[in-house]
Amino acid sequence: MKIEKVDHVGISVRNLDETLKFYMDNFGIKKTDIVEMGVPNQMKIATIKLAGTNLEFIQYLNPKDLLAKFGNPAADSIHHVAVNVDNIADTLAALKKQGGTLIHEKPIELPGGRKIAFALPKNSHVLIEFMQG
Repeated sequence: MKIEKVDHVGISVRNLDETLKFYMDNFGIKKTDIVEMGVPNQMKIATIKLAGTNLEFIQYLNPKDLLAKFGNPAADSIHHVAVNVDNIADTLAALKKQGGTLIHEKPIELPGGRKIAFALPKNSHVLIEFMQG
């Protein structure tokens, strides 16, 4: 298991529009620095592209979403740290062997071929999103 780099930090937010306004008003972030996407009726996501890493803000619209329970509905909070790994299958197997909880037993393949999987290390409250490709 080898971490190649941190891809982004995922932050669960109560209100995505207010969060983005704060970053634009206070840190000089421009709308062109923001990539917005989401899953209708599930979540809204916006990523701010920064030098070196990215900030990903997630507003869960459905509290029953698989990953929503790892956010704090009462306050904005760190949801996950996403890291690129050299072999996602080996990484998940090693984490499970060490007593971690796999949210995804097998990686999910995204359009374009990138694979992702979320896991919770033993004795941790912050998810790790493993990414390969």
